[in-house]
Amino acid sequence: MKKVVEYLIAYFFKFILFFRYRIRVKGLDKLTPENLKKSGGVLFMPSHPSYFIDPIVVTLAVWPKFPIRPMIVEYMYYTPFIHGVMKFMDALPIPNFVTSSNSLKRKKSEKVIQTVIDDLKKGQNFLLYPAGKVKYTAYEAIGGASAAHHIINEAPEANVVLVRTKGLWGSSFSKALAGTAPPLSTTAWNSFKIIMKNLIFFTPRREITVELEIAPSDFPYDASRLELNKYLEKWYNRPDGLTPQTGDLPGDSLVLVSYSMWGNKFLPVREEEDTSDQEINIKDIPKNVQNRVIEKLAELTEMTPASIRPEMNISSDLGLDSLDMAELVAFLQDKFEVTDVQVKELTSVAKMMAVASKKVQCERVIEEEKGDVSKWVRKAPRQRAEVAPGETLTEVFLNQCKILGSEVACVDARVGVQTYSALKMRVILMAEKLRKMPGTYIGILLPASVAANLLVMACELAGKVPLMVNWTVGTRHLESVVKLSNVEVVISSWAFLDRLENVELDGVEDQLVMIEDIVRELTITDKLKAFFRSKMSVKTILKTFEADKISKDDNAVLLFTSGTESLPKGVPLTHNNLLSNLRASLAMLDLYNDDVIFAMLPPFHSFGFTITGILGLLSGMRVAYSPNPTDGPRLAQT
Repeated sequence: MKKVVEYLIAYFFKFILFFRYRIRVKGLDKLTPENLKKSGGVLFMPSHPSYFIDPIVVTLAVWPKFPIRPMIVEYMYYTPFIHGVMKFMDALPIPNFVTSSNSLKRKKSEKVIQTVIDDLKKGQNFLLYPAGKVKYTAYEAIGGASAAHHIINEAPEANVVLVRTKGLWGSSFSKALAGTAPPLSTTAWNSFKIIMKNLIFFTPRREITVELEIAPSDFPYDASRLELNKYLEKWYNRPDGLTPQTGDLPGDSLVLVSYSMWGNKFLPVREEEDTSDQEINIKDIPKNVQNRVIEKLAELTEMTPASIRPEMNISSDLGLDSLDMAELVAFLQDKFEVTDVQVKELTSVAKMMAVASKKVQCERVIEEEKGDVSKWVRKAPRQRAEVAPGETLTEVFLNQCKILGSEVACVDARVGVQTYSALKMRVILMAEKLRKMPGTYIGILLPASVAANLLVMACELAGKVPLMVNWTVGTRHLESVVKLSNVEVVISSWAFLDRLENVELDGVEDQLVMIEDIVRELTITDKLKAFFRSKMSVKTILKTFEADKISKDDNAVLLFTSGTESLPKGVPLTHNNLLSNLRASLAMLDLYNDDVIFAMLPPFHSFGFTITGILGLLSGMRVAYSPNPTDGPRLAQT
């Protein structure tokens, strides 16, 4: 059955690609058992000119002769539809170190690499991009990337096949047009519209050549990482023969294909950025800054400080990989208070010195909000804010949902506006999952957000006690929290952890469960059951989850001190503690239901949990959540 599904998926993609691409494969006939003499599987190492298209093209080029397990960056792996296909292909998701680096990402990356090494020895085939990223320019730059070198050295049984995909640089799925990653769904939709406008069969087609070559006799198996990467760069960047090119290593030709059958109509192409550092005058940078930067680079490269020169490229000359670059970003932030540094901006030693001395300013990049906030305005009559009736957080929340129904409850940039009715159904849906999880406590490792407070209410309904985890205080603190509470599950989110920079999560890594993984396991039956339960009375819902047995004197949350003087101490708060505090606060403050609480403090903070976290949800005031209290531009935008 699996073979049938495999064929269906393959021919589906071949059918889709046919309308826009004409694909030619060179060298596949050479990939025979006689030429692939090593006992292990095949490690295919392609160039990376575009998103989405070139992995599909390369995989289909060698299928079914060589079934491939791709290695794919996490955010792409978990994209709807793609996730199903990648899961079927037993693909390996790799953390994205361009956005951030933390202990969880490092360990996950090491585990993936080790899986590739072990399974190559068993004869499985893998697709690995040596550069580790889609290229920004026509030149395929590998720099100090380390994965290919490590795998080749640890799996000498593997057969290495070099792959170059020609003709995709200039595609709307490449960075040639805009200089940034094209939004996948939007680009795919635009491509579909182009095909429709050209009456399907008359769409101008892009010619692609997939060139396969078994590692030549001069392939540097035993070379250093830098030597191997420079060899690969030379192989990938030879003249491609598609257009007249100058120089020995010009990279890929820019190929533009008309999007109209009625003539030459092309999408606009960005001007190539000037990546040179000629404007940096090294004499203007203080000597102590220069020395500290060189000392750090010497520490990472194990080179002598005297051998490191300002004109050196950090990636290709010093051989630093994505993990090292992430450490340099953290170094600049800790030692020089420089923020908003993008890894790609640290091109040369001189550039890093200039950034450290603030001679070069890094541009702040703010991602656009994804959630729908169009329904944020509330039109209900103005009245004084009051905590709804009830003796427990669950009872109060459900009563407030009954009172306000379709009125707006909260919002954040990720999920958009949530009404009380929608929030209630989601709380019920998650509570059914949480009640089956082990332990009295459920850890929540999330910033101020709709998801964090939804999980709090779901824990209460499921009869669990939420334990709010502080991720900023290090491994020792987290290990103590786990030991004191015996918490077995800590819920977080890949979307959050992907942006969590230079944080050690060693203490809770074994307990982590991701919201995205929970959501993917939800069935239509689960959702229908939650929907119908949300229409029941408050009393029936409480009885269904046995939450009617919870008393006002039971623990409602477990917070922990920061442990600045010693080990952290657990501080349990009862339902009565919290509700008495909230009701007393509203009795003293002149607050109304049309007021808005701007919630930016993390929920592991006592004020962040009670006032900016749950007060608005329990009293009918709208809450706008923003995840980072130190992010001034984002807070202003919110």
